[in-house]
Amino acid sequence: MGLIVEFDNRWAFIETLDAHGLLSYYDDLTTQLVDMAKGLTSGERVSVGVHMTDYIYNYHFIVLDLLEENEDSGQLEIARDVYRFMYLTHDKT
Repeated sequence: MGLIVEFDNRWAFIETLDAHGLLSYYDDLTTQLVDMAKGLTSGERVSVGVHMTDYIYNYHFIVLDLLEENEDSGQLEIARDVYRFMYLTHDKT
Protein backbone atom coordinates (compact mmCIF):
# COMPACT_ATOMS: atom_id res chain seq x y z
CA MET A 1 0.00 0.00 0.00
CA GLY A 2 1.23 3.47 -0.76
CA LEU A 3 1.10 6.44 1.54
CA ILE A 4 -2.31 8.00 1.86
CA VAL A 5 -2.82 11.30 3.61
CA GLU A 6 -6.23 11.72 5.17
CA PHE A 7 -7.15 14.94 6.96
CA ASP A 8 -9.65 15.88 9.56
CA ASN A 9 -10.22 19.64 9.16
CA ARG A 10 -8.77 19.40 5.64
CA TRP A 11 -10.95 22.23 4.39
CA ALA A 12 -9.92 24.48 7.26
CA PHE A 13 -6.29 23.87 6.26
CA ILE A 14 -7.04 24.56 2.58
CA GLU A 15 -8.95 27.72 3.44
CA THR A 16 -6.10 28.89 5.66
CA LEU A 17 -3.51 28.30 2.93
CA ASP A 18 -5.76 30.06 0.43
CA ALA A 19 -6.16 33.04 2.77
CA HIS A 20 -2.36 33.27 2.98
CA GLY A 21 -1.97 32.95 -0.79
CA LEU A 22 -0.12 29.65 -0.29
CA LEU A 23 -2.54 27.07 -1.70
CA SER A 24 0.08 26.03 -4.28
CA TYR A 25 2.14 24.69 -1.33
CA TYR A 26 -0.54 22.14 -0.35
CA ASP A 27 1.05 19.08 -2.01
CA ASP A 28 4.52 19.91 -0.71
CA LEU A 29 3.23 20.48 2.82
CA THR A 30 1.29 17.21 2.90
CA THR A 31 4.39 15.34 1.66
CA GLN A 32 6.40 16.95 4.45
CA LEU A 33 3.72 15.98 6.98
CA VAL A 34 3.81 12.33 5.96
CA ASP A 35 7.61 12.22 6.05
CA MET A 36 7.65 13.79 9.51
CA ALA A 37 4.86 11.57 10.85
CA LYS A 38 6.59 8.26 10.10
CA GLY A 39 7.16 6.61 13.45
CA LEU A 40 4.90 9.00 15.38
CA THR A 41 1.91 7.76 17.30
CA SER A 42 -1.59 9.08 17.70
CA GLY A 43 -1.76 12.28 19.71
CA GLU A 44 1.69 13.56 18.79
CA ARG A 45 1.93 16.97 17.22
CA VAL A 46 3.71 17.88 14.04
CA SER A 47 4.27 21.22 12.32
CA VAL A 48 5.24 22.24 8.81
CA GLY A 49 6.33 25.65 7.70
CA VAL A 50 6.52 27.79 4.60
CA HIS A 51 9.53 30.11 4.54
CA MET A 52 8.74 33.54 3.15
CA THR A 53 11.22 36.39 2.71
CA ASP A 54 10.86 37.88 6.19
CA TYR A 55 8.85 35.30 8.13
CA ILE A 56 7.62 31.72 8.32
CA TYR A 57 4.04 30.45 8.35
CA ASN A 58 3.85 27.41 10.65
CA TYR A 59 0.88 25.03 10.39
CA HIS A 60 0.26 22.74 13.36
CA PHE A 61 -1.41 19.32 13.27
CA ILE A 62 -2.06 16.38 15.55
CA VAL A 63 -1.50 12.83 14.31
CA LEU A 64 -4.55 10.57 14.55
CA ASP A 65 -4.80 6.82 14.13
CA LEU A 66 -6.78 5.55 11.18
CA LEU A 67 -8.45 2.19 11.72
CA GLU A 68 -9.14 -0.36 9.00
CA GLU A 69 -10.75 -3.77 9.02
CA ASN A 70 -8.42 -6.76 8.82
CA GLU A 71 -9.56 -8.81 5.83
CA ASP A 72 -8.70 -12.12 7.53
CA SER A 73 -9.98 -11.60 11.06
CA GLY A 74 -12.57 -8.85 10.56
CA GLN A 75 -11.04 -6.95 13.50
CA LEU A 76 -10.24 -3.26 13.41
CA GLU A 77 -6.51 -2.51 13.37
CA ILE A 78 -4.43 0.62 13.10
CA ALA A 79 -3.77 1.18 9.40
CA ARG A 80 -0.10 1.13 8.40
CA ASP A 81 1.34 3.60 5.88
CA VAL A 82 -1.80 5.69 6.22
CA TYR A 83 -1.58 8.98 8.06
CA ARG A 84 -4.43 11.09 9.32
CA PHE A 85 -3.94 14.59 10.65
CA MET A 86 -6.17 17.09 12.31
CA TYR A 87 -5.33 20.70 11.51
CA LEU A 88 -5.07 22.63 14.75
CA THR A 89 -3.82 26.15 14.13
CA HIS A 90 -1.11 28.23 12.51
CA ASP A 91 1.19 31.05 13.44
CA LYS A 92 3.59 33.42 11.78
CA THR A 93 7.14 33.79 13.09
